[in-house]
Amino acid sequence: MEAKKHKTCRGCKLKNKCVKQGVYFNERCHFYTGKTKTLTKQLDELWTEIIRSRSRNFEDQICCERCGSTEVVQAHHIIPRTKYGTRWVLGNGVALCRRCHLYWAHKDSIEFTEWIMKKRDLRELELSRNNKPDKGMMLIYLENEIEKYK
Repeated sequence: MEAKKHKTCRGCKLKNKCVKQGVYFNERCHFYTGKTKTLTKQLDELWTEIIRSRSRNFEDQICCERCGSTEVVQAHHIIPRTKYGTRWVLGNGVALCRRCHLYWAHKDSIEFTEWIMKKRDLRELELSRNNKPDKGMMLIYLENEIEKYK
C-alpha cells in the first residue's frame, strides 16, 4: 500500500515516519486511528510507568520508596509538573504509596524535601527547570527507557 502524502506526524514531529508504529503515513499510523491520546498524555503515562517500574523490591513487586508498601504505588513529581522543563525528567520522580504521597509528600513538604535531598542530587533538576523540552524527542527517549524495565 502506498503511503499518503502528509507533511509531518503531528505527535512525532518527524518527517514522513510515525514513531509509534514505525510506518509511513497510512491507515496504521496512530494519529489516523481516531483513538489517539495527546502527546503530553502519552509522555505522562510513559513517565509514570517508568518511575513505578524502577522501584521494585526483592520479590519484583512495585513498592513505595519510603515505606516499602506495595499497595497502590503512585509516581510523584519532586518539582511540580507545571514546570515543563522537568516534567518528564526521570530524576524528578519518586514512587510512593498513596498514603505517603498524599499524607506525607504533599502535607509535610519540609520533611519530604529533607528526605529527597538525602536520597537524590537535585542540582540537575534546578538547571533544566525552565527549559521547554522537545516532546517528540522526549517520547523517543522514554520509549527506549521503558524497555530497560520490561
